[in-house]
Amino acid sequence: MFLAALILLMFLAGCTSSTRGRAPHAGQEYEETGDLQEKQAEPAPLMEEEEGGSSARSSRPVMAILSGMDSEKKLASMQGPSGKASGYYAPPQQAAKPGLPPKRLVEYSGTATLRSTEPERILDSAISLAKAAGGYLEQRSSGYAALRVPSGDFDSLFARMLRLSEVVDYKQQAEDITEAMQDTELRLKVVVATLERLEDLVKRARTESQKLRLLGELKRFREEREVLEAKKRDLTQRSRFASIQIRVRTHAPNASAGLFSRDLDDFAWIHRLTPFDEERFRGRSRLDFPAPAGMVVTEDGFFSSDWRATSSQGAEFWGSRIEVDLRGDTRFWREAVRNRLESGFKVSDTASAGGFLFCRFQSFGPTPYYYWIGVRSRGDELDVAEFYFPTEDQQGKLLPGMLAAVERKPR
Repeated sequence: MFLAALILLMFLAGCTSSTRGRAPHAGQEYEETGDLQEKQAEPAPLMEEEEGGSSARSSRPVMAILSGMDSEKKLASMQGPSGKASGYYAPPQQAAKPGLPPKRLVEYSGTATLRSTEPERILDSAISLAKAAGGYLEQRSSGYAALRVPSGDFDSLFARMLRLSEVVDYKQQAEDITEAMQDTELRLKVVVATLERLEDLVKRARTESQKLRLLGELKRFREEREVLEAKKRDLTQRSRFASIQIRVRTHAPNASAGLFSRDLDDFAWIHRLTPFDEERFRGRSRLDFPAPAGMVVTEDGFFSSDWRATSSQGAEFWGSRIEVDLRGDTRFWREAVRNRLESGFKVSDTASAGGFLFCRFQSFGPTPYYYWIGVRSRGDELDVAEFYFPTEDQQGKLLPGMLAAVERKPR
């Protein structure tokens, strides 16, 4: 019996061994996979495996291992189960936010130098434009104004301000400040989290020396928080309101002694020529023209000494007559106008129509205006025809009708 029992035990042991060598059934596979998942879920000790796949573990300290990590992984490793850092520096918890990238923040700015016989009036007009659009005045001094306007209206407002007078030079630019805002917000979150941690540590301080040291740190981080909050407000304001700086130079004739000593007397009317100042008509008489196509004859000017026709889009046609002491033919007066005014414009050229010789000027700026000045000599009198076009499109549409009116004999 003993021998038979021994043989039976040996047979059963062989069956068990052969079962382990065969593929397991479904239930067995699920069970072993579950065990594997549980083993994989167990956290590995904070040690570094030696090169070559050896099972031996290094005994390098934790901070030495962390020194090879990037900053985000290092901060995550330093945090305990509660999410707080081991020291009083407490980086904020940031969860990934899926979706569209953040909206870009852009600061727009423009600077311009204009020239006018009335600088302060030009600045008043620029300030009125800014305030009407919801902007405001930051600073003003003699011949200078710093403005803030809504960023969405920057392009149109800056273009309108460049049309207020003759443009000497201008510059506009856009700066992306998105990363500066993101960096400031992240630093502010870190400082706020650190302050909360420090306040908690102050409550649990055991000695006066510990408490004093922590209070010193609290003061330092609170000052840093104020600086970062001020910077964030500044970046927000800069993205919402664009900056425009306007300088206006005084434009006055500069006659030297000698050859040009009489320039102010003989050519004073030329130096006053601008489509934005009705003072230039003082002392003139009317010169009427037929109404051009697309324009209507309007009421008399401020001094009742100029004839004018206006379009619905802001183009103007003026006619006037000037008494002159200096005798010269039409070409002489055309060149006198061109030589004295062309430096204030980007482009100047000439044309002729109906006995008039014209100077055509194009202003500086992203949206230039066009100013035509035609003269015709009549001995001691000079006929003057002036065209103003706020845009090149208006010039293309209305110029043929104006020239046709000049071709006819003025009434």
